[in-house]
Amino acid sequence: MDPYVEHDTLTLLLDLILLKQGVYRHLLYNRGSAPRRTTSELHDIDAACLSRARRIWTLKLGAGLVVLDACMVSLHLFEIVASLS
Repeated sequence: MDPYVEHDTLTLLLDLILLKQGVYRHLLYNRGSAPRRTTSELHDIDAACLSRARRIWTLKLGAGLVVLDACMVSLHLFEIVASLS
């Protein structure tokens, strides 16, 4: 069971800032998709639209993580250059 299902957005954001692995897994697999429904309600949902929304959300999250990683690496490199001077 995913413990982040019952958490609010602020808790998810704080765990993202703290780089907790479980919150990334939760966002990749659970956000951007509709809540679970009964089989009779599934026929009303446009699967292509949900799939596209999930892909867009995953791309946004991935791009944000790449930018964050690039900032962290560049900060580390600047610290190394500054310590050599």
